[in-house]
Amino acid sequence: MTTLSTLPQVVDIDHYGGNTLTINIKITPEVIAGRVFSAQVRAKPEATRVDANFSVVLNAGGADIVLSSADSQALSARGLYEGVWDVQLAMPDGSDPVTTLACGDFRVHPDVTR
Repeated sequence: MTTLSTLPQVVDIDHYGGNTLTINIKITPEVIAGRVFSAQVRAKPEATRVDANFSVVLNAGGADIVLSSADSQALSARGLYEGVWDVQLAMPDGSDPVTTLACGDFRVHPDVTR
């Protein structure tokens, strides 16, 4: 039997608080096709509160999603932050087609120098 998996690529992230996190997404303009990127961090997949949003910078090879140093500092302000993240493409109004490109566990370790 053949199995077809449409699950996104799993990418677990360990990051250092207070540092900017930039993730390069390599993807062709044809796959983007007028859609916009969204990338978020939440405590759990089912959480209603978004703990942080990545900003998006389109480039010739796809996009960079960026978590600001202020956001990574805030996430780890009370110690090790453990949550989840994902990045997806959807039409500007959030409608189909929606494609989640990557997801995974997300940890931010407290920094020393502030």
